[in-house]
Amino acid sequence: MAVVDSSASLVSISDKWRTRANSTGLYVTLDKMNGWGLTAPSDAVTNDTAETIFAISASELVGTISASTLRAGSRVLARGLVNATATNSTDTLQIQVYLSPSSTSVASADLIGDSGAVDVADDDVIDFEVEVQFRTVGAAGTAFARSKFAIGVLGTANYFTSTLTSAGSAVEATALVTTAAQFIVVTATWSVADPGNSCLMEMFSGEFKCLDGVDAT
Repeated sequence: MAVVDSSASLVSISDKWRTRANSTGLYVTLDKMNGWGLTAPSDAVTNDTAETIFAISASELVGTISASTLRAGSRVLARGLVNATATNSTDTLQIQVYLSPSSTSVASADLIGDSGAVDVADDDVIDFEVEVQFRTVGAAGTAFARSKFAIGVLGTANYFTSTLTSAGSAVEATALVTTAAQFIVVTATWSVADPGNSCLMEMFSGEFKCLDGVDAT
């Protein structure tokens, strides 16, 4: 797995495991894991009602699943944390996660995680986890995804004050062209454009496991 664009704030991670030997004395690759991690917070999403992909210096922060690396059963696990650094009145913030054929647009993407519109207070954080498992691959691949979201207060002993159970979901995505790259994209949407509404992504990491010895790099 790689990360789109050349932002130094996202780093790629790669590793693999092997068994000692099978019955014929051959080494067997069990799986290979790749991923990404955020090393600096994103740019702020502020004073705008447009759905906005998180970015650093205008480079979108998205995880890339390289073309033709998937097999049936391959899994992607993405986690993140968004900090509402400033909020105005009862305005709401919505965080959404997509599996997209584009790194810069969600117009034709599959929505795989949605916090719903949340009335956040200053320094509230929205934590999310999304897992995608690919069932079939090729020109018309399919996948099933689950997601869960929670809201908490940054810097407090009781980190999560509530779980956004209504935001948990399980969805099926179809007609995925896995012979082309796919992207994990995270967006933020404010209900009101106000300079007092601002959020940024503090954490964004992912793991990508391929099966049958397929390299995800």
